[in-house]
Amino acid sequence: MKHLSLAILASMAAHATANLVTNGSFEQPPIGTPFLTLPAGNPSLTGWTITGTSIDLATQVANPGYPARDGLQFVDLAGAPGPGKIEQSFATTVSQQYFYGWSGSSNGSSTQMEVFLNGPLLFTITTAPQGNWVDYGWTFTATTATTSIGFRSNNIGNQGALVDRVIVVPLPTIVGVLDLQDTFGTFAANRVIPYVVMQGTVTITSGSVTCPATLSPISIGVPTSATGPAQLIFNGSSFLQKTTNVTLGGLTVSVGTIACVNGDVDYSGEVDAADIDAVIADFGSTAVNDTDCDVSGEVDSDDIDIVVANFGLVDN
Repeated sequence: MKHLSLAILASMAAHATANLVTNGSFEQPPIGTPFLTLPAGNPSLTGWTITGTSIDLATQVANPGYPARDGLQFVDLAGAPGPGKIEQSFATTVSQQYFYGWSGSSNGSSTQMEVFLNGPLLFTITTAPQGNWVDYGWTFTATTATTSIGFRSNNIGNQGALVDRVIVVPLPTIVGVLDLQDTFGTFAANRVIPYVVMQGTVTITSGSVTCPATLSPISIGVPTSATGPAQLIFNGSSFLQKTTNVTLGGLTVSVGTIACVNGDVDYSGEVDAADIDAVIADFGSTAVNDTDCDVSGEVDSDDIDIVVANFGLVDN
């Protein structure tokens, strides 16, 4: 989990109209008292389901020592009595990446806030003291057509963690399929292929894709600010470097199927005699390392054949 950077905050602001969370700043219903206790099952907090015991919907108008992070109102996750939990579900697109952002503070001294994503506990956060807000964020890739989020205060009493400015927004995402050629189909162990997205000499983002099979899907989030021509570069394991030109912009950029040539086990940028020597040196090994070119679970004659078949090929 990370605090939100200025870039993430700017991206969230840019996507404010695309926020998938209903009533993320808890402005509905508006209240005229310092706080309104809402017990479990009460439907008044627009967009949210309340469970546990109760929560307090509070307003800075009547609480000058408790400024809201956004708008005028916020939620104390420990009502009178407490604690309670708030949850919300919304539609998402499978394989799409999202920002999940929220702000935390405390009713009094620091306390504990539990953050949930799709049911299980995601984080437990020690919130900042009264009057101070800290912005948090997480990125996730949707695996189902519906995603749920939730927040709970795990302290006993009626002075709990405060939450405000909850937002989930889609990230621009590069999607496609890696075709790791000359491999076994379903791998004996996952292969991890590093990638980098470049615009000229500037790195836009980097990371790795975990591949369980010859054809493995990719989903790479890129900053909202990155638009225009770019290069998606895969380079690692026993595969030659593969560069694919992409044009960033919009929420989804499809690169189709990217074929990666096998056999460069020493990462030299060329399939050559040194790769044959490396495979022979590991012959018979079942460690499923990069000399096991076909990821069958054993370094054998098939791996030598792969290097020989691709002999002389270089990074593109």
